[in-house]
Amino acid sequence: MNNVMGRHEPRNDWVIAAAPDRSVSNNNLTMLPGDVFRKNVMLKTLELSNNKLSSIPDAVFSDNAKLQSLSLANNYLTSIPKDVFKNNVALVYVSLSNNNLTSVPDAVFMNNKALTYLPNKDQFLTHIELCKIIDANVCLGSHIKGLQRVKGMWRIYLDNDSERESMVTSGLVIRDKLVNVYTRNPRIIIHENPNHLKVRIKNVPCSADD
Repeated sequence: MNNVMGRHEPRNDWVIAAAPDRSVSNNNLTMLPGDVFRKNVMLKTLELSNNKLSSIPDAVFSDNAKLQSLSLANNYLTSIPKDVFKNNVALVYVSLSNNNLTSVPDAVFMNNKALTYLPNKDQFLTHIELCKIIDANVCLGSHIKGLQRVKGMWRIYLDNDSERESMVTSGLVIRDKLVNVYTRNPRIIIHENPNHLKVRIKNVPCSADD
């Protein structure tokens, strides 16, 4: 990988490669040039999971009409461009799990009539559901002062230190999955005032909308 100003960028051979299947997972990619797949018109399967992409260009897949399967799971995407899949009429499968998306507008998949799997808005975890889980399993008596969602991380504000310590020790069971609770953001090593707890929930999309 070429590292330009600390950002990992796709190699030039991506642009000219004509393989029908491409996997560039686990490469710490932070961005994609808009024309990176332009010449790969035979592309059918593309794996971009487990990178650090926070956005994707509007037309990055516009020349890949034969694309059938795409994974963008386990990145930092906060939104999906409305027309990004407009030309991908053969698309059957899309995975967007474990990103920082709050929702995926229906218009994104308007032209993808062949899709058999796409994100379901009912999968998103809301403030109300998380509040009920905490109240029922951890803090009987409603000692929750507040919940806040910031970039894929839930902040949980409780009444006192003993409740915070208890939750850190026991974790949370959300949709039959045990998830860890932290006193600081596990991805950023800095000093933080632990007046709230943090929960990162993998494979359960989080929503700021109730």
